[in-house]
Amino acid sequence: MRLWRETSRALIEIKAISAGEMQPFNMKKASEPPRDAATGAHRSEQHHRKWGPILVGTDGSEGAGRAVDEAASLTADLGTDLWIAHVIDKTSSTAVAQFARAEEASIGDAIEATARHILFEAARRAEAVGATKPYTVLRYGSCAEELVAAAGEVGAKAIFVGRRGAGGRLAQALIGSVSQKLAGVAPVDLVIVP
Repeated sequence: MRLWRETSRALIEIKAISAGEMQPFNMKKASEPPRDAATGAHRSEQHHRKWGPILVGTDGSEGAGRAVDEAASLTADLGTDLWIAHVIDKTSSTAVAQFARAEEASIGDAIEATARHILFEAARRAEAVGATKPYTVLRYGSCAEELVAAAGEVGAKAIFVGRRGAGGRLAQALIGSVSQKLAGVAPVDLVIVP
């Protein structure tokens, strides 16, 4: 009964104060973010430590573009670094080989030029969403394994990827998607963007 009386008295006092003046008794000033009881750190600092930096994998597909957008938006909100990675794997596109023949360049040079173009476009897209000076990294090997390795090297707290990449449904049925493989091996948070 005593608790009810104290609660009702507090509610009456809150109603008597105008909305602009109301401040809960257990809160610090509105300009100071709340602190974690265990560590004493500001909660926004903890959130920053949990999420930043972020690595996003791209293969130039629209699905990867959506992952770049989401990762860039989050890094802009958190004020943390964005790393954009592209992995050249063994199953490179035949379109690249055709491009190499047309340009009279080696297939390796054509693949690397295409990969650098994919990274350049992803960085431009990230900056348009609000990311500040995203970093890019080009790797060679198995996509899932190389994304995990890159995340470890840059200290990423999360990896973003698209649900379906440039390989399409047939490639996923035959060799599995990068997002499915990452779900089994990623040592950090994994965000699969539809």
